[in-house]
Amino acid sequence: MNPMSIEILSFVSPNNRRLARGFTLVEIAIVLVIMALLVAIVAPIAVGQIEMARRNTTKTRMDIIDKAIVLFVQRNQRMPCPADGTVDNSSLTYGLENRSTTGPTAGDCIGNQQTGIVPFRSLALGDDDANDGGNLRFTFRIGSLLAKTGALNMTSCDPVGTASGGASGFCKPGCSSLSPSTCTPISSFLTNYGLSVSDAASGAVITDGAATSGAAYVLISHGANQGGAFTPAGVLTVANPASGTNEAFNHNNQVFRAPPLFYSEGSENNSTTPAHFDDVVRRPTIQSVIDAAGLGPRISP
Repeated sequence: MNPMSIEILSFVSPNNRRLARGFTLVEIAIVLVIMALLVAIVAPIAVGQIEMARRNTTKTRMDIIDKAIVLFVQRNQRMPCPADGTVDNSSLTYGLENRSTTGPTAGDCIGNQQTGIVPFRSLALGDDDANDGGNLRFTFRIGSLLAKTGALNMTSCDPVGTASGGASGFCKPGCSSLSPSTCTPISSFLTNYGLSVSDAASGAVITDGAATSGAAYVLISHGANQGGAFTPAGVLTVANPASGTNEAFNHNNQVFRAPPLFYSEGSENNSTTPAHFDDVVRRPTIQSVIDAAGLGPRISP
């Protein structure tokens, strides 16, 4: 050590000399323990905030889809069929409704709606609008007859009607409110058209497709465990943790669930048992969609 270094050190206090040497192993260990405690406290809060933000994004995009569907119904007097979730943006059918337009199956959704996602291009929406807050595709299903031409036009139905309606139960043409036998009643129009949804916990029926309260469609985000959703690249995700028994009914690899089979709705829970449920479900009734589109029934004098 040169004389100048010795002279400088002579003016350094003992405490400052200890700081100059750095932290001891004990001090470093204490700092690491404190940091670990802080992470243990903050991490769950951060994860919760992130999940809340995802669910808020999911609900906002569901609102956008609901409004786009009403506009589609106003223009076309029917529901759009789901798009095929297995295709990516290299396909010409990417984001378009998968619907037959010719022959005896005209107006039917192709493929039994299995792999069905929101037909965002047919609804004039952006690609991201078809994704939930976790950037996975919403699952989308409609009542099996509701994509038929005129299927959501109730303007020729009448509350006092007594006619049975057409072969599909649609409003009978030529209805006159002064002649009830020429009009289809609302109950005849709505029965057996919609989808059924039940409460995942209690099994209670929420919308009954075999009656008049059926849902026009179900729109499903597969939640934090992401099970049963398609990625924008058309890949089906695997649940982590595993999906609950009732949640699995909503998966996008399931075929169309015609009444009396049910889709499931419930409160979010983090159970690792078969009771696990974290899906977010929209299931507006046929009547509510028709009313929002301005295609409701006549009002009898």
